[in-house]
Amino acid sequence: MRALYRLAERPTWRLWAIVTSVSLLLLDGCSRCPAGQVFDERTNACLDHVVGIPCAADLSRSCAARRCENSSHCSAQAGAPTECRETPSGKMCVVPFEDGGADTACIFSGSATTLERACAESHALIYTCPGGGPTCTQRRCSSDLQCTDVVACVDGLCVQRGGAPVCYDADGRWFEPACDGGVTVPTYTCPGGGPTCNVKPCANTSQCAMVATSSECIDRLCVIRYLNPLGSLESYPICLDDAGSGYAPRCDGGVGDAGTIDAGSSDAGGFDAGSSDAGAIDAGSIDAGTMDAGPIDAGTIDAGSDAGVIDAGAPDAGPGIILTFTASPTTGDAGIPVTFTWTTNNADRCSLVPSLFSVLNPNDSVTLTVAATTTFTLTCYRQSEQESRSLTVTLTPPPVSITDFSLGPSPLSLGDEVYLSWTVENASACSIMPGALDAGPPGGTITTIPSGDTTFTLTCSGRGGPVNASASVVVIPNNPPNATILAPDAGATFELGDAISLEGTCTDDLAGGPDLWPSWSTVPGQQSVGSDLVTVTRTLPVGAHTVQLQCMDTLGKTDPTPPQTSFTITAPRVASASVAFAHMCLRTVSGKIFCAGDNRQGLLGNGSTSTIAVTRPARVGIRTDWAQVVTATSVTYARAGDGTVWLWAQGAPTPVQVGTATGWTHVASSGSHRCGLRGGELWCWGSNFRSQLGITNGSLTDPTRVGTASDWTWVATSSDGTCGLRGSTAWCWGRPLGTVFSTPGSITQLQVGPAITWATVSLGADFACGLDTAGALYCWGNDAAGQLGDGVPGASSPAPVRVGMASDWVEISTGSAHACGRRGSGSLWCWGDDSYGQLGNGDAGTIATPTQVGSATDWISVNAGGPSGIGTCGVRDGGVAFCWGIDDWGQAGVGQLAPTVQVPTPILFGP
Repeated sequence: MRALYRLAERPTWRLWAIVTSVSLLLLDGCSRCPAGQVFDERTNACLDHVVGIPCAADLSRSCAARRCENSSHCSAQAGAPTECRETPSGKMCVVPFEDGGADTACIFSGSATTLERACAESHALIYTCPGGGPTCTQRRCSSDLQCTDVVACVDGLCVQRGGAPVCYDADGRWFEPACDGGVTVPTYTCPGGGPTCNVKPCANTSQCAMVATSSECIDRLCVIRYLNPLGSLESYPICLDDAGSGYAPRCDGGVGDAGTIDAGSSDAGGFDAGSSDAGAIDAGSIDAGTMDAGPIDAGTIDAGSDAGVIDAGAPDAGPGIILTFTASPTTGDAGIPVTFTWTTNNADRCSLVPSLFSVLNPNDSVTLTVAATTTFTLTCYRQSEQESRSLTVTLTPPPVSITDFSLGPSPLSLGDEVYLSWTVENASACSIMPGALDAGPPGGTITTIPSGDTTFTLTCSGRGGPVNASASVVVIPNNPPNATILAPDAGATFELGDAISLEGTCTDDLAGGPDLWPSWSTVPGQQSVGSDLVTVTRTLPVGAHTVQLQCMDTLGKTDPTPPQTSFTITAPRVASASVAFAHMCLRTVSGKIFCAGDNRQGLLGNGSTSTIAVTRPARVGIRTDWAQVVTATSVTYARAGDGTVWLWAQGAPTPVQVGTATGWTHVASSGSHRCGLRGGELWCWGSNFRSQLGITNGSLTDPTRVGTASDWTWVATSSDGTCGLRGSTAWCWGRPLGTVFSTPGSITQLQVGPAITWATVSLGADFACGLDTAGALYCWGNDAAGQLGDGVPGASSPAPVRVGMASDWVEISTGSAHACGRRGSGSLWCWGDDSYGQLGNGDAGTIATPTQVGSATDWISVNAGGPSGIGTCGVRDGGVAFCWGIDDWGQAGVGQLAPTVQVPTPILFGP
């Protein structure tokens, strides 16, 4: 049965203390503050000695606690092992635990108890049975933490599973209120109607751990399970004594008091002839060896042997309850395990304090980890008797040590605070020099202002001490860094899209000082535009700009008067424009490309496929050697100065090179196919559904040579046809052809206007125009909108028809159903369809003969958009570009969204 009562050993235990009333506290050493107050180093002020601090489980409530300067201010609380420690609320009197922790000692009803208990007890509620029956005490709560003995906190009250109310007795034990006439505490009655005792109710096994570590919660009672002699698993409940400790109930017929052997059992009537005659005490039962003159003589059972002779204290005159009580070892270093062993004379149970072993076997041992010199008391119980023995384990405190001493920041500016942080073990007192700063153990943080470079030394006393640790701080002069601008020069001029290098330096007056960070911003507005040695593009718009350079060091110091420089960004000068259905691109004199309009298919080359319209042309990439740009319905092509060809479109929203070939001298593109010239050879690729590639193959993804001729000088494309020049002769294939409309088209190259010496040709959707070497203008194909310009709308012609008698035409460009051309005087003329204002005549309607656009005579370039164009752009002398026609996606580049732009309007460049 020894294993039946043995409890599991526990390595560490908290020591709970009861502290005396606040009226007994003597404020020794507080002469610098009035009575009832103590000095607080954090605020350098005298504060009330008794304060309210929040309850841990419910911060909205509080209990009374004591401030202190040192542990002597807490020692007046009789019998309580309290000491003064640093807490989040300042220096407070606390109850220490063996494992090194502590809890604030709070005052409630004139005595000290722990914070949680005080908060719980001070928030009780009286429960009254329905119908005005008996009452009992319930516990208010704000969380489950305050209902550790029951199931949960529901509606602010501790309740059982299912919501039944719970009441508490004076010792904090809970019971179910009996609302049938009385209030009952759970009890256990031995089998057969034997003695009863108060038992420990429970909701789960964890609630039985503080009574006995091997106990379990079965049928809502704390029990201990064991194997009986027959090998079956049985259990018995745990009874509670007046102190709340658990013990095993005696269910062998009595409860161990005087009522067990009384006058009714052993008086004269019990040992008379009728009870102890030859039949009761015969030779077989009480013979000469059992009841001879030695054990039952005249001194034992004589004439005076009545009921008082054999009473409760008469088992024998042998030893007391405790036979031995030892500890091993009894001396050593703090924190060592100590084994306590005891033997007893028929004890029922034992307890060992300080510890939580309240129900121990009569003959057993336990091992505890002891943190300091402690006197342990073993108390053993036998029926109604008890006996106690004490012994002291004397331990040497561990040596003092400093585990951390650090500071920060370092370096710091003169006049700023430095933060000192430390952690120590087993120290009785610590201080920091210089400044004689109080650094109480076990650790903390303080601030001070050093007057210069300083080495701080932490000194702690204790066993093996004193010990020291040092940390140093570097203090730098309070001087801000200096900024100097190296570029750009004041008054510099840049073209929009140019790379502007903002260069500057940041210095300070310390050799090897902290890192410095530059920051560029515009003035006024303080808009960030970059950092040191940055190339700024597309960030600053056209106009005058002033920027400043600001430097900042790691301490946050900045130059109070940062330097500034000013420069101007001008609009780029445009060389040519190319217009398509919903976007357009410009090539500048400096070799840059800018695009505007619909970017859903990546046609603007800015790396995105945004659905937001771009109403001001923005730069494409960073190249400055573009020689040609060509727009089409679903793709944009460009030719670079090194003879390479590039495109951007859906799936490739930034320029991507077409193949690896170089030497391209011209490129043309429509929505379905494109062609180019390289060394006089003609190459085409794309769709071939109308034989527009001039070959028998199907569609091609890579450029493929057309024929063997090597004297091609020009090429143009329509939606499903192609025309080119070989010397001064013009040839067309696909649909439409130069001499007849055919379906589905032909790969045969048919000569157009054999009698005409051609200088250039331009293709629209289903018509074409060209100039001869003498400056005469010819058109052929569909004339439904008057796009042939011969004054007879609808008179389509498969052969070239001369437009007017002028012979000073220098440029011709066709759109979907309109055309525009420049004459030698610098004037600009347009004709054909005007559904979207593409003629630039202020919505005068469709015109079947060339009509001058405005009165300007300085036009140097024009583009009507090719086979998908329903808008027009032109460039005037000085590189100023104008656009008109459809603008529903901002493709006119004039900075707005509008259905149409009716007259030539200057474009506005974006950043």
